[in-house]
Amino acid sequence: MWVLGILMFLTALAGGMLAFWIVPKTQEITLEAGTMPSLEAGDYFDGTQMAVSRIVLEKGIDDITRVGEEKLVFSYLHFGEYSVRVHIVDTTPPKFETTREEIGLEPGEVLEADSLVTGASDNAAGSLSVEFADGKPEHIYDTFGCFDDMICVRDANGNISRKPVTVWVAEAPQITAPGVYYVMQSDEDYSEEEFLREVSVTDEQDGEAIRDSLVMKRGSLDTGREGDYEIEFEACNSYHVRDSVVVEVHVVPENRLTSVLMSDKEALLDGKVLTKDTGAEAERLKESDIVRAEQDVQPTLVSIHFTLKNGYAYGNGFVIDMTEDAVYIASNYHVLAPFEKEQAVLTFYPGYHTSAYTFLGGNEEKDVAFVRIDKADLPQEVWDYLKEPAISLARAMTIQEGEELFRTSLFVNKPTHTEEGYFSAYESRIFNGSTFTTFSVKIEQGDSGSAVFDSHGYLISMCAGVSHEEKEDQMCGVQLKWILAEYERCSGNKIYGF
Repeated sequence: MWVLGILMFLTALAGGMLAFWIVPKTQEITLEAGTMPSLEAGDYFDGTQMAVSRIVLEKGIDDITRVGEEKLVFSYLHFGEYSVRVHIVDTTPPKFETTREEIGLEPGEVLEADSLVTGASDNAAGSLSVEFADGKPEHIYDTFGCFDDMICVRDANGNISRKPVTVWVAEAPQITAPGVYYVMQSDEDYSEEEFLREVSVTDEQDGEAIRDSLVMKRGSLDTGREGDYEIEFEACNSYHVRDSVVVEVHVVPENRLTSVLMSDKEALLDGKVLTKDTGAEAERLKESDIVRAEQDVQPTLVSIHFTLKNGYAYGNGFVIDMTEDAVYIASNYHVLAPFEKEQAVLTFYPGYHTSAYTFLGGNEEKDVAFVRIDKADLPQEVWDYLKEPAISLARAMTIQEGEELFRTSLFVNKPTHTEEGYFSAYESRIFNGSTFTTFSVKIEQGDSGSAVFDSHGYLISMCAGVSHEEKEDQMCGVQLKWILAEYERCSGNKIYGF
């Protein structure tokens, strides 16, 4: 290549143009991968300004990130080409960030190194590998404690970047959340607290303080728009161990809320309802007042009385459903079963008596049965009084232990009798292994078949009897799921609302 410089110089002499001389500065350079080399001829040649300005770059570098040898090719008029070898090297470690500097795990949980790395990049071409300092892609921590570890990112040329991480190993918090939320559609947005008040979290390490870490991730939730959504609840204790729960949210217009709830009984077993103060239904869902709730449910009460050969029997029932042409009454099987042979008298709360009914059957083991009264056999004033009975299943399935309950019994020619108490368990095995709902609401003779409500006025159960199997007597009632299932089987109706 030095020949080109001599030729250029001799040419200049021969033409008497000493102002056009050129001499190469170097035959090779070294570049760090990813660095763009200079393409100015003056960086590679000495000479007069006029001569250097006529040097042309013929070929640049195809890939500045690929380690190896490349070349720059220059030409000067018709005197040929001059090449500069370019050695591309990589001595720069990769760059990356850790997702967290402190990580919480449960004992035995696998920690993958690449799960802690984000934004990894390198100046040179080639793949990156992520590993711990010992070269392993994952670690398993079996014992409780705090551990210092190192995340390493290695490029294809052996350069390594390292960042420390601290690993805490402890038990995770435990979040308990409704399986589903039914939310009354509203232009007024629901706050995070309105959802969180239905969620509980416990933690062995932090105790009650764990509640402060509980957050809700709304995602795309829009409570002003009808639709199905998902939200996530997350809690993290002081050991950086997390728990999260994803919950479905159904946003429903107010005028369809009750019917939607009635059509999804399985979801209601583990659901919650949120409403805004937009109407009577919303008020009833939000308030907690047994005195007011007792007044609301009175239209649904029914007294049952009939005479037997050796005496008489009486009990209670309640309006479980209404259609355009009939009213349906629920009670215990042991109360209604004699209806098949004996003529009974049903008394509604306003004082109207009727013996015009049809026994629909029931389930003796679950102790639930039903009768039907046709609209034609009820005075219009009774029908109007029952047009909007207060029983609803909107949150009956989601009541928590210790919440207030009450039952109200109706007896002929006597005022209603109310007993208050607390919810114990939705499902308890008593009476030789059968499952019943248990509570502390007192049950006396004649109360069989009476409805048990929560403090909002929503149906929880139906009084069945008293179990003496434990040290303390247990008041028990028919599980709501069996009341619903048997009603649909016996009546042929679907419960979509009242």
